[in-house]
Amino acid sequence: MAQQEFLIGFAQLSLVLTGFVSIFIIFLIGGEQKSRVNTHHAASIMIGSIVATLSALIPIIFYNYGYTGDSLWWWSSALLLALGAANFFIMGALTLQLNKQEFKEAGYVHMIVSYGLGLCATGLLVYNVFGQLHVGHYILAAILIFCISVIGFVTFAAQKILYW
Repeated sequence: MAQQEFLIGFAQLSLVLTGFVSIFIIFLIGGEQKSRVNTHHAASIMIGSIVATLSALIPIIFYNYGYTGDSLWWWSSALLLALGAANFFIMGALTLQLNKQEFKEAGYVHMIVSYGLGLCATGLLVYNVFGQLHVGHYILAAILIFCISVIGFVTFAAQKILYW
């Protein structure tokens, strides 16, 4: 598989983000700082980084089980789409629990960008599953999912460190 080196590097990068974010969340959010907004940020970052890691590992696993060509990328897209849908429903439920003040604290721009990138990734994967299959769509969707976690981490860190 031509993309294997990229996928392994991407998995490593995503896994480093997951570990770094885990430590950041543990040390930055103490017992007195628990809130729905902090839970929303933490869940968004953690789930997104785990899905990004899995997005890199899924094609490698399928490839080593004998899937190649279009079937490899179709099944990878279908599974990543399912994981993305689970992520969307979990985060959607958490977002709907926020009141107006908490939603404002979480950040309008952060929410719009995160859900926008998620919709773009979903669109690419849906096109792969139900339309014209292209490896680039899968790779771009995985990168967008990773970007959602990075954006969530950066905005969360900025809010906590700069007291926004």
